[in-house]
This record gives sequence, structure tokens and C-alpha cells, in this order.
Amino acid sequence: MTCKIYLKEMKRDVNKEIGERVRKARVLSNLTLKQLADRTGIGYVTISRIEHGTRAVSASELILISNETKKPISFFYELDEVIEYFDPNILKF
Repeated sequence: MTCKIYLKEMKRDVNKEIGERVRKARVLSNLTLKQLADRTGIGYVTISRIEHGTRAVSASELILISNETKKPISFFYELDEVIEYFDPNILKF
């Protein structure tokens, strides 16, 4: 038996949500976009796209951002919200 999750049925824009948290972490750390880009080696246009949710952040980029903003990885995911949102009806077996 295989389990398929139909993501199109989810009403969330995960890239946008994580991007908003990246921006929040940057602002709380008193870093400009350019400063965060310089410190992480990620292009400032790339970080801007991540913050606006038009580009997904990779795991390695998120680790770099997490280290520079001194925020744990969980800050960007807020797992309580994910668990609260979970709808078992979207699972198809």
C-alpha cells in the first residue's frame, strides 16, 4: 500500500510562509539584506526572492541563514502550526 499526499489540495504557500520567517529572522537580527547576503554567501537577489516566497530555500541555504541570524531551524518551520494544520483527509491510500 502506498500513501500519496496531494499537495495541491493544501491551501498553504509554504515557500511564502518560510520566506516571511526568513525576513523576520533577518530583521530581528538587525541585518540588512546585503549584510545577510555577504555573511552567508547567498546572493541578495536570491534572499529577496526567498523572502517574497517566489523561490524555495534549500536546506543548505536555510542552515546558513539560521547560523547568521542565530535562530534555530525550527524558527523557520514553526512545527506546531504544521501539526495543527494537518488534515488527514488529504491522504489517499
